[in-house]
Amino acid sequence: MSNVIPISTSPATAPLTLVARPRAAAIPASLTPILGRESEIGQVLALLDRDDLRVVTLLGPGGVGKTRLAQEVARTVEHDFAHGACFVSMAAIRDPELVPKAVAQALGLQESANVPAENLLIDILSSQHLLLVLDNMEQVIAASPWLTDLIAKCPRLKVLVTSRIVLNVTTEQRFVVPPLPVPDQENPDARELAAIELFGQRARAIDASFAIDERNQSTVSEICRRLDGLPLAIELAAARVNVLSPEGILARLSNRLNLLSGGRRDLDARMRSMRAAIAWSCDLLSEEEQIFFGRLAVFVGDFSLEAAAFVASYPGPPVDESEILNAIESLVNQSLVVMVESASGPRFGMLETIREYGLVELERNGREDPASHAHAEYFLTLGSMAEDDQRGARQAQWLDSMELEHHNLRNASAWLTDHGRIADAIELNAQIIYYPHARGHAREARAQFVDWLGHPSLVQRSRAHAVALVMSAGYGITAGDYATSHTMIDEAIEIFRELDDQSGLILAMTTVSLAPPTETPEARDSAIDRIEEGIELARRHGHGRFHGLMLGNLALVYEMQGDIERAHRLVGEVEQVGRATGDRWLIALHRGSRCGEALNTGDLELARRMAEEALQIYIEIEDRRHTPLAELYLGTCARAATDFAGASSYLIPALQAVRGIGDKGLEIVGLVELANLATDQGDVGTAWQWLNQVFEAISISDSPEMVPACLDVLARIGQVTGQCDQAARFLGAADGLLELFATNRVWKHEVDAYRRTVEALESALGAVEFERLSGAGRSLSVEEAFVELLAFAPIVALAAPDPVGHEPKPGHPLSTREVEVLTLMADGLSNAEIADKLFLSLRTVTSHITHVLGKLNLNSRTAAVAFAIRKGIV
Repeated sequence: MSNVIPISTSPATAPLTLVARPRAAAIPASLTPILGRESEIGQVLALLDRDDLRVVTLLGPGGVGKTRLAQEVARTVEHDFAHGACFVSMAAIRDPELVPKAVAQALGLQESANVPAENLLIDILSSQHLLLVLDNMEQVIAASPWLTDLIAKCPRLKVLVTSRIVLNVTTEQRFVVPPLPVPDQENPDARELAAIELFGQRARAIDASFAIDERNQSTVSEICRRLDGLPLAIELAAARVNVLSPEGILARLSNRLNLLSGGRRDLDARMRSMRAAIAWSCDLLSEEEQIFFGRLAVFVGDFSLEAAAFVASYPGPPVDESEILNAIESLVNQSLVVMVESASGPRFGMLETIREYGLVELERNGREDPASHAHAEYFLTLGSMAEDDQRGARQAQWLDSMELEHHNLRNASAWLTDHGRIADAIELNAQIIYYPHARGHAREARAQFVDWLGHPSLVQRSRAHAVALVMSAGYGITAGDYATSHTMIDEAIEIFRELDDQSGLILAMTTVSLAPPTETPEARDSAIDRIEEGIELARRHGHGRFHGLMLGNLALVYEMQGDIERAHRLVGEVEQVGRATGDRWLIALHRGSRCGEALNTGDLELARRMAEEALQIYIEIEDRRHTPLAELYLGTCARAATDFAGASSYLIPALQAVRGIGDKGLEIVGLVELANLATDQGDVGTAWQWLNQVFEAISISDSPEMVPACLDVLARIGQVTGQCDQAARFLGAADGLLELFATNRVWKHEVDAYRRTVEALESALGAVEFERLSGAGRSLSVEEAFVELLAFAPIVALAAPDPVGHEPKPGHPLSTREVEVLTLMADGLSNAEIADKLFLSLRTVTSHITHVLGKLNLNSRTAAVAFAIRKGIV
């Protein structure tokens, strides 16, 4: 089975409307109550509900509590947004171009090589009523223009940002987060103040017997005052109560602050205090712990115990796990490292401000490069071990671990590249080839390999050069860039042959099998020869995954050519390889191929069972690229069995999923299946709506091989709407293009549907006229056929009835004018803009909004818009 199932050119979907529902990342849970922020929470909520504001930026130095305040605000207001709130941390990102991808991933969406995250977000969020929280934007401040563009195209979206630097964009409202109130000199014993309460809360977490009383309250007040009320600094100080009394903390803190108070003038005074607090905390570590702490700062995001052990001791052997645990525990106890929840085992990380301090200290002490070197070597080692893990029984765990290490892999690759080790960086990313495809990072991976191909230090005609060509080509094929990709593969094969590099040839020929060129019989036969050579090389060298993948893709080539017997034999070999290697992904691939075979013969029960088994495996290993592929198979099986409701239940979620990962090829497959299903049910209007989306997707993705499937659907639509002349031309054009691409209609239900359409058209036109018209259509090129089907659009649109299946809008107490006002509110218009739009006074619009809130028993514009969306009023 190939990566993309062949289009079924027969009936399709129920008249359902696709509504993308991104799965917003949960707001991080609070382990302790927020203290002293009631006023700030109320003020920010009021700003978010204003009709003229779209972005609220919480500003302040590191450690002042911006993130905690944003989380509490989002948790308070999330139910007032129809689609909730999504929290996105930018702590692990340094490249502003990766910000859209981070937002998409937090929403449960994934970009692909064809659809960048920027476009995907606009498509999905343009109708969403959502609060988007972007945390730590200061390090990716250059992404601000993108945010402005997103807001402009998504009128119901509101954004809450935390940053140390203003975004300085249109519609931004700045809100400076103040430090916690601290006791003044004249009233040092104000224990009710939040800063004092925070110190006591954190201290009691370390020492349950700790209490603020008459003996220490003055000292604690002075500590909080010296730390300017910065929450993180107070927590770091309070964490010392296990080794120091409050008086001892104050004495050390005072000395350290005096020492560092003369920092750079361009730093905020509170930031200088924050750095002093961290420096003081680190100064309590032993020399060995300080070195260890500094080395851990090279990790981006979080890290495993194994990674910490490697980096701590490199170039020597990793230290014992118990020793590394003790060392990390010491840092955790001193609030310099935090434990991170993970299903794969214990992981650890640093608050970003602390990590930044550690990096500065590393550089100051001349230890940054050795630590980064150790970090890169660890991930090179991890990559070298990927061969067995990504293809064996531990696939799901391996994919999970790669996802956790994504930022670190990116960082290690950048360090290797910057230090003249571009060949190592290329090999590292080639070794984990399965991960970007399975977890939706193909676009980023392709861009990285393209950059390496243009890097001045890349040695031409080397293995690294050839590997980068093949990897770029593989991701290019996913994006539908076939011509450029095939040229790159040709060059790579030449280089691998020059070097007598057998593993490189296997990689290149596997890539050929993903989308073999078929523009001429000679190109097709040459591709088959290469795939067969690759199969033999992979078998001989024990590359099970590549062996099985090439067998399955070659089987599809023969299947589309009508050589069913040879295809069946190759499919059987896929299962043999999968079982021999323990590669469950290959077993799933085999099940998908068997589903296709069963659809060829019309054995729908077998086809359904094979697709279900494939789906189960893909779900278990969390392969996000192939899970919707199996769902598309199941939708096709249900449609072939005339189970229209069942078909919709698979096809709609599958289409949502492939749009989420940005896979245009599978999106087109799903859309054509939905158009066929609607046609099966006689709902030409809905079928035409789906086809309009197909045409747009084909235009974007350069997928000419999908045009015959569209022509078959249009022929069916033309026949049922009385446009028989054009329907005959479309069928002929489809036949001609299938011949050009050296493929056939092979699934029984699609062949049967084709024959029924031919019979109906011959009956309506007469056999001779049908043959004349279809013959004329057969001569059309891909471009000509596509232009003709686009020209047919307005004719079908006029002939097609309105789509069926729309539910009536629910009842509500609002007047027609109030609904108009509410609709414009939902479209993101301010009160003044609504007044201009409806030719009303601002005072009248304000009155209407007051009445809307009163009738709906709501207290904010945001909640009113959410109500309207949820109830179908807008």
